[in-house]
Amino acid sequence: MLERDLHAGKSCYPETLIVGLGNLLFRDDGAGIHIINRLKEMRFSSHVKILDGGVSSIDLLNYLEGIKRLIIIDTILTDEEPGTIHVFSLKDIIEGNDLHKFAIHQIGIIESIKIMNLLLEDIETIIVGIVPEDISGYGITLSPSVRKVIPSVLNIIEKLLSYKELPNPLSPPVS
Repeated sequence: MLERDLHAGKSCYPETLIVGLGNLLFRDDGAGIHIINRLKEMRFSSHVKILDGGVSSIDLLNYLEGIKRLIIIDTILTDEEPGTIHVFSLKDIIEGNDLHKFAIHQIGIIESIKIMNLLLEDIETIIVGIVPEDISGYGITLSPSVRKVIPSVLNIIEKLLSYKELPNPLSPPVS
């Protein structure tokens, strides 16, 4: 569990920024923000930063100085079961291998990531994507299928913080 002192100096890459993206007003689209709010309640080393990125991904550039690993949490649109989790590397996004999995409003994040790659090549960037059940209706609560995978996402983040070098591939889909 993340509450352990795993993050009290034991992470191999302590200069980590974890960012949640999304819109809390559109149910599951706010999953990244809900997860960030859970992470903010937990203890981390001062070298692990947690950020609510909202819907403005280009603003991330202002927070990247000194960062070695960037973990972005957001929803992704696929034909898979709601609650399926994917983990992508920056290389996957730049090469377009998984470009089709991003929602229309997330085109800004793709462009931001491409800019980050050009300017800050030494930052390991990971996207943790969750397939939503409902992003069309107004509401601030998550659907049951997304809410139930939050512990799995927290475990994935814990694992990502503990790696000295990221495995390739990062992971298969998780549901």
